[in-house]
Amino acid sequence: MRRYRDTRGYGATPPNPAWPGEARLAVQIVLDCGGPPEPGDDYATRVGFWRLHRLLTGLAVPVTVISDLSVLMQMPEAMQAMQDAGWELAGRIPATAGSALASNERRRQIVAAVRLHEVVTGAPARGWHAGGAEPQLFDLVAAAGRFAYIGSASEDDLPYWHEGAQGAELILPLSPGAPSADVSERDLVEMLATHSRDTFDTLYAEGSAGRPGMMSVVLPLWLAGRPGVIAALTRLLAHMRAQQGVWIARRLDVAGHWAAAHPYAARALVPSRLSRDEFVATFSHVFRNGVWIAERAWDSGLLPANDSPFGVFFAMRTQFRSGSDELRLAVVKGSTPLDVRVHKARIVDDPRDSETMDVLTAAQKERLLELFEAYRQKFGFDVIFLVRNYTTASLLQALEERLLLDREREMAITFSEVEGLARMYIEMTFESRAA
Repeated sequence: MRRYRDTRGYGATPPNPAWPGEARLAVQIVLDCGGPPEPGDDYATRVGFWRLHRLLTGLAVPVTVISDLSVLMQMPEAMQAMQDAGWELAGRIPATAGSALASNERRRQIVAAVRLHEVVTGAPARGWHAGGAEPQLFDLVAAAGRFAYIGSASEDDLPYWHEGAQGAELILPLSPGAPSADVSERDLVEMLATHSRDTFDTLYAEGSAGRPGMMSVVLPLWLAGRPGVIAALTRLLAHMRAQQGVWIARRLDVAGHWAAAHPYAARALVPSRLSRDEFVATFSHVFRNGVWIAERAWDSGLLPANDSPFGVFFAMRTQFRSGSDELRLAVVKGSTPLDVRVHKARIVDDPRDSETMDVLTAAQKERLLELFEAYRQKFGFDVIFLVRNYTTASLLQALEERLLLDREREMAITFSEVEGLARMYIEMTFESRAA
């Protein structure tokens, strides 16, 4: 089965997270203890961590620690202080398990890291940071243990469910713009003073407008406890805590809330996961005589971005527009004549009672049938309308206007109507599967 990154996400309508207390924004303070200590990093383990610990515990700020165990094993008292404070100790993929390794070796190293985390901390990790957003990476982590969540890169403002090889996994992204491993102290201070505050203000405003989100403040262990960084962090926390409706929480608590408020529900129709035959059987009808369109759409390589009604429509519309004039004309000629619908219409006396083609006056019925025949005689095929976009009066007017056009301009309109019908049929297919 083809597996690609999901670049669509929630699209234009993300879910309301319904954070506890109707919070407008969920904030995670993340202490990144990645990578083994380098020469000159002793300040962080000797002094810096304890300064940071005093600040955060004094303010009762929940913290999530993301760490390679090779780091925490070199600072056991600090690790115990984290646990005593109720900080979450999340795991992470070892730096040695890079993408250059074969998947079996990567899996072996991740499994070993999961086991070591339990031995060193005394409890299994509830969250594990994958460090990227590739589906294959999530599957490797999920195969190593059962986690409440898998941490990813910075692909979203909300948690989401990943449908993986091991089942559904909850993914918790970090905020965009997290400091890199080689960030300088000066740059980190600037990030906290400007970037993190601006991110908070923007997301808080969105939450106040009815679209709550989530952000993380990532603090590299090796710099977080330096006096200048502490000052910037203190100001940032004061700004956040001064606003109403801010939920500062561990990542584990965010995951627990999301799983309860938005439990996984399997999607009824996932086009990118259909076989070629399944996709053609499901969607070839949306364009009349359109088997070739469905086949070419699938062959082009469907992505998770095509797993929505518009995503499927976009893929199929692209192939329809790329088809030869002969193939596209065959699609047009495959449409059902509107005469059939007109003949079934209920006849009324008052034109004001006729809003659609299903209810017509005798005069309207006669005129429509005359125009349909005139259209066939001029262009050689039946006129196509996405009827739901028209009243009886506006359809009559449009039909009379289209009869005055030359073939080139009329074909452009016809193809547009064909595409509109296809989009409607695709939407109906999704709705019927979800019912």
